[in-house]
Amino acid sequence: MLNYYDLSQYGNLLDFVPNVANLPRNVMISFTGQDTGFKYSTAYNVGRDAFVGLDCSIFNGSGAVATASLDSRDYWVLDNNVRTLTDIPFNEVLLGATGATVNAMDLTIFGCSIQYLLNLAKYNSENRGEELNFGINGGLP
Repeated sequence: MLNYYDLSQYGNLLDFVPNVANLPRNVMISFTGQDTGFKYSTAYNVGRDAFVGLDCSIFNGSGAVATASLDSRDYWVLDNNVRTLTDIPFNEVLLGATGATVNAMDLTIFGCSIQYLLNLAKYNSENRGEELNFGINGGLP
């Protein structure tokens, strides 16, 4: 049985698919009016299948400089600006502040479903004559 919550598969899985810039963004989710401390995980979320985040667009309308951390990599988002981070595979987004409390952030995450990536990796490896094993019960389902 496939375990979508096993994050150890990400590194190996992305090695078997095309350039991240060429992957389709078949998942899109957005949040509006978020505060400092807002956290979202693409793998450990509620109500949605696990996916790999690839792009993130953030609008900061809070009156203060904010930070957005993608898997602990920090990016500044100036007040009243949009920051778009593209082609960066990630699991977790955390919104923070550099001073005053940030309280009006809009966030849109674009990604690719794990199932699509698994199928693509399996197809690509079969065409190259390779055997895949992501540690999921001896291989892909």
